[in-house]
Amino acid sequence: MSTQDARTPGVTVVIPTRDRAHLVAGVVASALDQRGVAVEVVVVDDASTDETPQRLEAIEDRRLRVLRNEVNLGVSGARNRGIEAARGPWVAFLDDDDLWAPGKLRAQLAAPGATAAVLVYAGAVAVDAGRRIQRVLPAPTDGDALRADLLDGNRIGSPSCVLARTDALRRVGGFDPDLSIVADWDLWLRLVEIGRPVPCPELLVAYTEHEGNMHLDLDAMLREYRVLRRKHRQLTAAAGRPLGSQLWWRWIASAYRRKGQRGRAAMVYLACATRYRSRRDLRFAAGMAVGERLLPLGPDWPAGGPPPRLDWLGADHTRSPRSCSSSEG
Repeated sequence: MSTQDARTPGVTVVIPTRDRAHLVAGVVASALDQRGVAVEVVVVDDASTDETPQRLEAIEDRRLRVLRNEVNLGVSGARNRGIEAARGPWVAFLDDDDLWAPGKLRAQLAAPGATAAVLVYAGAVAVDAGRRIQRVLPAPTDGDALRADLLDGNRIGSPSCVLARTDALRRVGGFDPDLSIVADWDLWLRLVEIGRPVPCPELLVAYTEHEGNMHLDLDAMLREYRVLRRKHRQLTAAAGRPLGSQLWWRWIASAYRRKGQRGRAAMVYLACATRYRSRRDLRFAAGMAVGERLLPLGPDWPAGGPPPRLDWLGADHTRSPRSCSSSEG
């Protein structure tokens, strides 16, 4: 890589992390190994108390910058510090437990309409800790319809799927530091108000599902949802639709069900049944109340097809990243 490339990257990758020493080298490698794009990687260490600083210090690559917060700012504050430090015209977010295909950024920059877009979002697969695909999370293909669809739920998905213009992120104020679980949904709603979102339908992100995922704290998610609803009440009033569709509420109920919180699941299913006059949700509410042995319900969602084969998921991201020696970035 030339000195000029190091000063002027095409994309700044922002990785917030805290106490993930066992993962941080792998996620940095996933970012630095992007092909065909000059990148800089900004890791924001949000006051880690484990060996994360030492693991980062051991990575010898001049494209990597490490910013340390001495006080824990939370994931939104950490991402915002990365946005402030970005030198590239685009910012890509990568969570410290996720992985990218090596051509992820190049594919997004080459997506039709990307040059005029405010953000470009990719498809993903949800994987377990062993990188076994659990389900496919496709990118909505109609970017123009996405503005309205985002009122129904976070149709874009994880920040790891998004490439956004740096100036646009700064213009809307970045992530709301008072939010964490729904902070990405909130940011996407604000970004698409000032520009066009563009899809990149390829499956380019591995989103890791585990017990530490923030969205599993459903009570906290619903508290933040109420904040989000108040924050965007003018937008929902203008659109004539509420924030969060029936499908989104069913997902909440299903998540409570999987956690064994049947009473809360029953309440959400019953609310869906009342609001949407849904016999299906009424049956699920009854099943939660009387027990599934007495009223068998089956799965919440129909089973999908066989998982796709993604060769990049088998790449070795446990090693330290390679040193910077290529002009690809």
